[in-house]
Amino acid sequence: MPDHLHSTTTPPSALPAFLPRTVQRMANHGLGQFVLAFVVILVPFIIANALAKLTLDGEQWLHLRNAFKVAVLTLAYCYYVKKIEQRRVTELALPGAAKETLQGFGLATLLITVPVVLLWVGGYFTVQGIALNFSLLHLLVGFFSVAVLEELIFRAILFRLLERSLGTLLAILVSSALFSAVHLLNPHADLLSTFQLLVLGLLFIAAFLYTRRLWLCIGLHWGWNYAQGGLFSSPVSGQKADGILQSTMTGPAWLTGGDFGIEASVLASGGALICTVLLLKAARQQHWVLPYWQRAADAKPVTQPETKTTTTD
Repeated sequence: MPDHLHSTTTPPSALPAFLPRTVQRMANHGLGQFVLAFVVILVPFIIANALAKLTLDGEQWLHLRNAFKVAVLTLAYCYYVKKIEQRRVTELALPGAAKETLQGFGLATLLITVPVVLLWVGGYFTVQGIALNFSLLHLLVGFFSVAVLEELIFRAILFRLLERSLGTLLAILVSSALFSAVHLLNPHADLLSTFQLLVLGLLFIAAFLYTRRLWLCIGLHWGWNYAQGGLFSSPVSGQKADGILQSTMTGPAWLTGGDFGIEASVLASGGALICTVLLLKAARQQHWVLPYWQRAADAKPVTQPETKTTTTD
């Protein structure tokens, strides 16, 4: 069975002998998998995050802090997959990684650029000047770290483990809702931006389902943020950014995204929704996982009706 199907459809059945029996039982149970993932992956990440803030405090250490957190989260995730799920970490395999990441980056840049051009034509987007400085590289590296961290947490861990229990469809809905809900904590977030980020979460999941790898999702996430902040100086999820085009945006928030950023515009979410539908349609040609209760029903043996035998004299 291919690794990407094993990772979503069949829980690990043969764990190393040194693992306690309790851990083995947890690894074969939906809720238990989340507990193990939290202990093995997220606890080290939380500790690493705290240590980084204590020892590398200050803006000048931002990229080093992020690199440290990315390294810890990635290593912890790989350890979990190899030791608990007993399979190769195919979703992070390096062959083809650069190509998929750049494809995602380019697609996301296009999805942001088209709304900006439309807003410029309509008189809502105005460019005051062009700035080329070191901060552009600063944003490029910073947004890459954010993309890797969030895709590991929301797609590789949350979505994938939900899919193993609830099936693909419910996992898409639940994890997308959680992804958008978390961003309610960002500055200037409201119900409109939350809905738009729900669509964005669907796009990232569709990219994961299409490839069963993280690189296309990471590229999309990276390009989405950098195109807003690094190219057009739009706020990114409510956070102000200074990019190449020094600009101002005026107009209703539902059209421009307001203080939250272009991603909250219906123009941006419309393009993202179109791409999501296309990716999901292509992904449907692959294996989608049924909820555990349907798999259990399908696995029940079918009892044959008793047949009466008759004898003749």
